[in-house]
Parts: sequence; structure tokens; C-alpha cells
Amino acid sequence: MEQTTTSIPKEKSKQERLFLTKQGNFVTEWDIKKAAQIIFNQNLTQINFDQFITNCLGIDAELDPDMDTLSKIKILLRHGEIVRAIRLYYNDSDKQKTTLKEARDAIYQLEATMKQNGELL
Repeated sequence: MEQTTTSIPKEKSKQERLFLTKQGNFVTEWDIKKAAQIIFNQNLTQINFDQFITNCLGIDAELDPDMDTLSKIKILLRHGEIVRAIRLYYNDSDKQKTTLKEARDAIYQLEATMKQNGELL
């Protein structure tokens, strides 16, 4: 029997849901849905995603979805997740359209400021 693969459309939402893994890394809702598709051959809808995530042993916690973007970015930087911080800044719908270079520069500037203020080691 031939297996067919379907792609999960990347959902564009106002706030990207972020989850902290037991290993201390962050993953997005899209990452988890893609993993469920690959590992379990299961396409998750929003309803069964919430049920799936509560039973997922590798997930420790979800960042508050109502948290402002800057706070999420700072948490990501404290965990060394620079690429995710840049992506979050770049995809932030509250900001005017920025280029990837502008997003990267803004995150590097914020990281330097946090180091200067003792918020990062």
C-alpha cells in the first residue's frame, strides 16, 4: 500500500503558541503538528491538538498565549533561542512589515541591551 503525505499548512495566527519541552527547548504548535504527522501519521486539528498536547509527555509547559511579544522574545533569548526570537519578531503582526535583516538586527540589539542590563549572561 502506497503512503501519501500531506503537508500541514502553516497557520498564520496573531500569536504563535510556544511550548517548553522537558529538555528546555521551545517548539511551536506547527512543530508539534508536523511531528505528530511524521511520527504518528496523524493530522491534528485545533480541537484534537489541545487534547494531544495535554497527553504529550515531552512538553513541560506552554507560554501564556496572551503574553506580549517582547516578553516572549526575552524568554526565548534567556534560553538561547535566538533564531526563534528573530522569527517571532519577524512574524509579529503588531509591527509594520519588517525585513528579516531588520528583525535580526533588532533582536541582536535587544540581546546586547539585555546583556548590558544583566538580564543575560
